[in-house]
Amino acid sequence: MKADHIYRIIKQARRIAGLFPLERVYGLCDFLGGIWSALSLFPVSRIRRDLRAAKGFFQDRAGTWPDLKVLESKIISNHLKILSETLLLDGMDPEKLMSGITFRGLENLPCDGCILLIAHYGNWEVLGAALGQRFPIHSFFMDQRSGGLETFLNETRRGFGITLIDRDDVRRAVRALKKGAMLGVIADQDGGPGGFQTRFMGRPVSVPRGPEVLARLSGVPVIPTTIHRHGVMKFTITFREPIEVSRAPGSNGEHYDFALRMVRSFEHTLSEDPSQWLWFYDRFKPRRHISMCREPLPTLQWAAYSVLGQLLLLIGAIPLMIWKYRTGEIPCRFSEYIGKPEVKSRISGGKRVVFHCVSLGEAGVAIPLARALAHETEDLEYVFTTTCKDGFELIESRFGGSGESAEKGYLGCFYQPLDNRTWVANFFNRLQPDAIIISETDFWPNYLMEARKRGIGVFLFNGRISRGLARCFGWFRPVSRAMMGAFEKMWVQTSQDQSRLVHMAADPGRIVIAGNAKFDIFPSLGREYDDVERVFRRIGDRDVLVFGSTHEEDEALIMESLSSDCVPSEVLLIIAPRKISRAGDIAMMAEAGGVTVTLFSHVLAESSLGSLQQAIDSPDPAAAVVYANGLSSARASSEYASRSRSGEVPCLESRILILDTIGHLFHVYAHARAAYVGGGFRPTGIHSPVEPLIQGIPVVVGPNTKNFQDIATQSSEGGFLRILDKDENPITLLIQMASCSRKVKDDIKAYVASRQGVLQRATRDISQWLIEKAGSSGVQRRESEKS
Repeated sequence: MKADHIYRIIKQARRIAGLFPLERVYGLCDFLGGIWSALSLFPVSRIRRDLRAAKGFFQDRAGTWPDLKVLESKIISNHLKILSETLLLDGMDPEKLMSGITFRGLENLPCDGCILLIAHYGNWEVLGAALGQRFPIHSFFMDQRSGGLETFLNETRRGFGITLIDRDDVRRAVRALKKGAMLGVIADQDGGPGGFQTRFMGRPVSVPRGPEVLARLSGVPVIPTTIHRHGVMKFTITFREPIEVSRAPGSNGEHYDFALRMVRSFEHTLSEDPSQWLWFYDRFKPRRHISMCREPLPTLQWAAYSVLGQLLLLIGAIPLMIWKYRTGEIPCRFSEYIGKPEVKSRISGGKRVVFHCVSLGEAGVAIPLARALAHETEDLEYVFTTTCKDGFELIESRFGGSGESAEKGYLGCFYQPLDNRTWVANFFNRLQPDAIIISETDFWPNYLMEARKRGIGVFLFNGRISRGLARCFGWFRPVSRAMMGAFEKMWVQTSQDQSRLVHMAADPGRIVIAGNAKFDIFPSLGREYDDVERVFRRIGDRDVLVFGSTHEEDEALIMESLSSDCVPSEVLLIIAPRKISRAGDIAMMAEAGGVTVTLFSHVLAESSLGSLQQAIDSPDPAAAVVYANGLSSARASSEYASRSRSGEVPCLESRILILDTIGHLFHVYAHARAAYVGGGFRPTGIHSPVEPLIQGIPVVVGPNTKNFQDIATQSSEGGFLRILDKDENPITLLIQMASCSRKVKDDIKAYVASRQGVLQRATRDISQWLIEKAGSSGVQRRESEKS
């Protein structure tokens, strides 16, 4: 049909609609909406499908969910009302229109230009007409499939004072904004291949880049704007708080943050009355340009992983667990490995987060984040999962166990369920988390896919991705893409970590290169700090050099260096092995070379209990190595422990003090003149040099710095980190570094300060996500009560 014929038909429909009172027109729309829904005419089936998919989202936001049939009828009725109102706008008296309009949030409008962020909600045509009566309003327009409909709509828009701009004419739009005009942009439809990929009502979508691009080019704020129908031609127009955008080019993380805020504003609008949104448009149709929609799992690869995974569980993991249990490395907590931890029920209206830490180092990063998030977010409950006994003990000791003495919100620490679909489902059924925060690294396909299926937000904090991990998942890219789609946001340490995640098919828009979060971690001055202070009062004013996170190669180098005459006898060496179970072996190796040794736990026991002999004579043989509140550190070999009981081993006069306890190393660094960080002579690379740098002391590391390449390079250039060759004497080099100038120490402090802020930003973003996405927060309840 020709455009002019369609135009005449629309004009005739306008005349017919104008013959009836508006109340009659609205009543007819309600009647037809009920009939249309009952007969399931097109596109009711699609609307019904989308509503069912979004049911969980609306229940979280509003706490209730109306009858599906009633909601379908209201949606179709509202769509018919939009059509009727748009027809009647043609030739309507502006005063009659404005008599039914109420404005809210006018204080959020700037004096000069702004971009109005609009959704297909209420009646956007009425919104434009009303704004055209009060403000210099411009609007983008796009070609309609029907030329006659386009002509009718554009005539009506111009009649109410709206200046139309072709959506491809960006220059004209920017000029208008700089001159102080308003520009309405409807941005709740598909953003195409170049859009930001995120989630809208829990569904993967592409969001248009246009609003952010225009805001950056013009320097004006973006104002989320809504129009809500609440009667016969009665509307409320609300201007919400602006989304500020810098004119400087943004990073991928900043682009994604803007898209997230834009989507959250739409979700907030829809949660008020979902029936007023344009459900006729198939917003959630799977599209090729949305990587998260390319989700049909590769059945062959997934089947191969499932079969191989179950075989590995039967052949390797389960026998290994039994062996570790019998050797005492893990306690009898097998129910947790099959996803059945004992955890109390959720509090009503609260939010629950799972922090996953593979081992001790990752737990040290997650603990401050958990505390900061609990302080920032109301009614937060959280649990920890780990795969390591040392990590388990550290978490339990820091949070006071899982009983009445535990910190508020802390529900306990459990072992991570093995990656079996049934066991993972058991785990989520019991815990019912809103979010999962993975500390540094640990990706399990079944675990992440189950979280994604349930709409649980997954975050990666302080991400560190090894080359081997990226290569492994790169071979199974379709599986990796489906798995990576579970992540809401990923904070990684370096650009190399980002590129490896992208190689694993992660969405680049969700990755933020934030730096190392360990620069923000300052353990509280609690029990561990008091322990260290007591021990160092016994040590006196001896110069201290610390060897942290050492392995066999590092320890052999230390013993070889001690055999030379260049090491002053008054220098105290503190060795903190990566695995404290090796403390006894190190002691025996040192004594074999004629070097006196003692254990940190023995000095601590003597300081805490009055005398070492009192602890040794205790009925509990482990009392000599139990500090403060009872966390056992009895790791020394039986031969060395027996010699300690007999008093043959000197204590404070020893040349070596072995740190055989958990949680004290950070505070020990504060008393050192310089530190050596181990792992540099192993293929895996050095451990984190951040802790000694935070304490303001120079560092020596081995040649393999691959895990912390950027920190090692920058610190080396700053003169406060030295890379050791195998032929060099590490103790001599540490003594040289210990005599560094005051300027070097000031440079260390400045460098540390420049790398801080990751923890604060992550806490803010996750807390905002929990409040806005998970819903049901106390803040939201108060807002709803006020409204």
